[in-house]
Amino acid sequence: MMYKSLYELAPEIAEKETVEMVIKESGPGLPPVGRYVFVESLCTETGCDCRNMMITVLHIETKQMVTRLRFCWEKPLFYKSIGLDFMEDELPGVFIDLGCHNFPYSKYFLDVFREMCYGKAPSKKETPYAQRLKQHYRQCHERIAEQDEAAVRLMIPQTYDPCPCNSGKKFKFCCQPIFYYITEAMCATQDGLHKKALEFMEKAAKLVGNTAEVLCRKAIVYSDFDRKLYAEYLQKCLEINPRHPRAYYLQGLDFKNKGDSAAAIEAYLKAIEYYPPTARYHLNEVYNNLGNVYYDIGEKDKAVAAWEKALEYSPKDMVAQANLREFGAVRR
Repeated sequence: MMYKSLYELAPEIAEKETVEMVIKESGPGLPPVGRYVFVESLCTETGCDCRNMMITVLHIETKQMVTRLRFCWEKPLFYKSIGLDFMEDELPGVFIDLGCHNFPYSKYFLDVFREMCYGKAPSKKETPYAQRLKQHYRQCHERIAEQDEAAVRLMIPQTYDPCPCNSGKKFKFCCQPIFYYITEAMCATQDGLHKKALEFMEKAAKLVGNTAEVLCRKAIVYSDFDRKLYAEYLQKCLEINPRHPRAYYLQGLDFKNKGDSAAAIEAYLKAIEYYPPTARYHLNEVYNNLGNVYYDIGEKDKAVAAWEKALEYSPKDMVAQANLREFGAVRR
């Protein structure tokens, strides 16, 4: 599962409604004096509705995680039905998250959090705070759904737009006939179903031949488990179309992973040059990664400029918004 904090997903809500507590005196069994914040996080996987919140307790002064807790508001049967077995009998409820039981102050903050969610009485009646956590969950999932919908709209080129593969043809007369197979192959690859992904790409190849786009997509499938074939297919792609933008984007990712920032930047800039301006989904993706490289090498102004361009191509992009927010540059 992929978790993101409320600060990333809905910062204007997090800034107003994240709970803090102050410990003014310490003693045996008590946490150190200071301010503690209860940071909310939730799963952001597409289509997931796991109905729980992860709460990370941070000591503000030291910026150290003290413990991690869970709030689940459904019964155990619901979680088991979606493949989550929290091994907790008293659900709905709160508990210490996996791997945090040995943290010295987990039990202390669990008791605090339980009272925050259910009050002092031994009952399961939710407090306004618990209800607010559930509201935050719903609000964030609505935003995630909106972003996913916007991304899908950006991903599908218009029929008579220039094809994103930069063949010089219109999408209708280039990759549109195999767009379904490409999409299914990429989804299967993301799920680790590489054999199925290759079957889709073979169907695409039978329809249009081993075009540069088909070879590039085959390279992506092989990138997970056969780096030699990945490199071979990527090279063949560029032999057919030396201006294939996604091939350069993939090279940028490779160079970044190797720590060669200069080469990564050069590859990303080539991808940006070769993508047609209507390829908004892909340009957003490249600019986001270009910004990350600039950030890593300390070029903060260039990083901000790249993330701003990413946001121009996809205004609902929460990743670019979160990156810009760090510099106070996000546009509301």
